[in-house]
Amino acid sequence: MRAQWRRTSYWEESGEKYEANRVDLAKGEQRAETYLKINPLGRVPALRLDNGDPLTENTAILPYLGKRFGLWPTDAAAEAKALSVIGFFATSVHPAHAHVGRPERYASDPAAFATIKETGLKSFHGYLKQIDGMLTDREWFSDRYSVLDPYGLVFYTWGLRRELPMSELKSYTAFKDRMLNRPTSSHDLARTRRAHTLGGRTNSFECLRLQRTIGIFDNHRLWVDREAID
Repeated sequence: MRAQWRRTSYWEESGEKYEANRVDLAKGEQRAETYLKINPLGRVPALRLDNGDPLTENTAILPYLGKRFGLWPTDAAAEAKALSVIGFFATSVHPAHAHVGRPERYASDPAAFATIKETGLKSFHGYLKQIDGMLTDREWFSDRYSVLDPYGLVFYTWGLRRELPMSELKSYTAFKDRMLNRPTSSHDLARTRRAHTLGGRTNSFECLRLQRTIGIFDNHRLWVDREAID
């Protein structure tokens, strides 16, 4: 199996074998003919199912993977809350950061980019504070570890990249430490070669660099766009 995410918690938790491969979206490879055969919209994420049909959007892909690997709530109320969290991540937090990293998506005039980035960063920081509140007095975003947690960790790393005061977000930082201390994260870390300073300590966290990659997951192919932490 080839896994699309450098952040391999999903795959490690599943016990499935995988092989990571990288694709460069910055060079427009998601618009290449080979990819457009999978998703004619040229957008990521996309998951090709066993029958060949594509499944798109994190709001669909993550619940599918969570149910596949037992990393999704089974209680109806807990599932509804999990969907709410993914919706918040996908439609509010993630787009706010996109305004910072890719202002050209939102305006054709380069003169507007600085304002877009400034506004996006302010919104993104506000959402990180909300996430910190969501984690007050709890270990995980759901009642137990689930696919919500690696997704939630992404935004912490993006906050570090944007040099936001992440250490002030006590609950979120404690969550980050729990994630890094999970056995699967330790396995990821042991296989990486790069070291970065995260939250005042040095951790090899190549596994947190959610890169632009392409791969096969079982009989599925998964394409995901995630910004790297440089």
